[in-house]
Amino acid sequence: MTHTTDDRARLGLRESATFDRPTIAAIQRAAETGIYDIRGWGAKRPLPHFDDLLFLGASMSRYPLEGYREKCGTDVVLGDRFAKYPLHLDIPVTIAGMSFGALSGPAKEALGRGASEVGTSTTTGDGGMTPEERGQSKYLVYQYLPSRYGMNPDDLRKADAIEVVLGQGAKPGGGGMLLGQNISERVAGMRTLPEGCGIEGAAAAWALGQRGVTDVVVAERNTVASGMTGKSSGIIRCHYGVTSLAAMATAGLEVFEKAEEIFGTDIGFRQTGYVLGIGEPNVESLRKSLATQRAVGVQTEEIDRSDVACTWPFADLSPFEAFGWEARGGYGDAYMTAQAFAASARAAGVRIRQGTTVTELSVVGDRVTGVRLADGSEVSAATVVVATGVWTRPFLARYGVDVPIRVVREQIVTIAPGIDIGTVPVFSDLVQYVRPEVGGDILFGNSDLSDVAEADPDNYFNRATDAFVNLTVDKVGTRFPGFTDAAITGSYAGCYDVTPDWNPVISTTGLDGLIVAAGFSGHGFKIAPAVGRLVADLVVDGHSNDPRIPHSDFRLSRFDEGELLKSPYPYVDAGQMR
Repeated sequence: MTHTTDDRARLGLRESATFDRPTIAAIQRAAETGIYDIRGWGAKRPLPHFDDLLFLGASMSRYPLEGYREKCGTDVVLGDRFAKYPLHLDIPVTIAGMSFGALSGPAKEALGRGASEVGTSTTTGDGGMTPEERGQSKYLVYQYLPSRYGMNPDDLRKADAIEVVLGQGAKPGGGGMLLGQNISERVAGMRTLPEGCGIEGAAAAWALGQRGVTDVVVAERNTVASGMTGKSSGIIRCHYGVTSLAAMATAGLEVFEKAEEIFGTDIGFRQTGYVLGIGEPNVESLRKSLATQRAVGVQTEEIDRSDVACTWPFADLSPFEAFGWEARGGYGDAYMTAQAFAASARAAGVRIRQGTTVTELSVVGDRVTGVRLADGSEVSAATVVVATGVWTRPFLARYGVDVPIRVVREQIVTIAPGIDIGTVPVFSDLVQYVRPEVGGDILFGNSDLSDVAEADPDNYFNRATDAFVNLTVDKVGTRFPGFTDAAITGSYAGCYDVTPDWNPVISTTGLDGLIVAAGFSGHGFKIAPAVGRLVADLVVDGHSNDPRIPHSDFRLSRFDEGELLKSPYPYVDAGQMR
């Protein structure tokens, strides 16, 4: 319920001195964008320093002279009024919460031992309680947070006191960030966190877990979505001329729409709609493509220029002859989605190991029997799935498995439009696309990759070039003349793993027990749920269980056979990702 100023005065209400309107607005902004202001000591207002305080001993007590005449006591009792078992501390200084994970197990144990020596308490932090810490702490306070991290009801009962966390410094309701390299297997287990993997590997692990196959290990050399997954522009659309891809995108969309129900968390999906504008030479292809998409379950239709003008009044729509519309389209967050897949897989019993580098496959004859890790250990497996994106081709080439992938660089620019554009749909003209960003900016990307330079995925220029920025200025200025005061706010770059037909490989190989899922060519995010299910089908059954998505479409051998996966209704002068 909201009240006007007059209503508040009549009801005797006043604004909170702590949570005033600017503070509430800042909290809402942080919740929406994940960006928050950080200030020293967790506060925005100046705080007095100890040097500014003057303690007058005579105003508190007489100066202590001799121990037998006046004793200076330091003990303090917490909970002496209502607690059944109060904490009687020898000193009024306690050790605050520092989580297991941020600190090592021995460090937490040492803090417990030190606190006990001086007669005070220590606090678990947000990483849960270790048995060693409990055993060494005379008084242990259990930190209870609004997040799920480390929460264990049994450990809660073992604590001497409970600290309920409402906020931390300048981050109301939240806490600090735990570096990925600190997430060991034990830390991950206590926090119910995934240990690492990209979105396709995470989706495959999730899908296998959903089928009850949990004897699975996912090996990720860095952290969750630390590769190209986090660079995705996150467009969600089902507009594909290849019907199996359209069906995969539809299956993915159904998961995105039910993310809260499936994963129990927000994955960043924003259902703004998706509009595609095409010129006169492509009208017939558009209409045929829309019809085949509808045949596999895509909810799409042709709309008028006036309909688009209502949602994009800032755009020049005169070059377009027809428009395709997907009301259920939009954009999402690939990083958050990969995290959700991984967390769900781990909850099902799948082991996802971060910081675990696979150096080679274990091969006996013509069969893969597992992998070898950088630490010299081996993991045996009946089936190995390689979902290593831009790093796939050189890894598999040594085993005679050629996945024809080129690594090409893709650039993204973010723009402040200079006006409030409100809620607008994703807009594509077959070559470039724009979508809204959280905070009011727009994201500009390029689908025309007919002339690209190959890149080193471990050493590439991580922002847009001057030439691409100039292209952005030209294209956005032409397409959106209503942005009269627009400005570039940022840019970044990533790499695509591109196959000859710009469609993925999800396939068995010439080596028994080896499946490859790579070459997604920019499609990977939106179809990830269906990719995971297809991989699970290949692992368990050896074939696809969705008749709309024949596994033969994505077989590796199609390149040698000269049967590339192409749309039967190609667009003229369009980008390759159709």
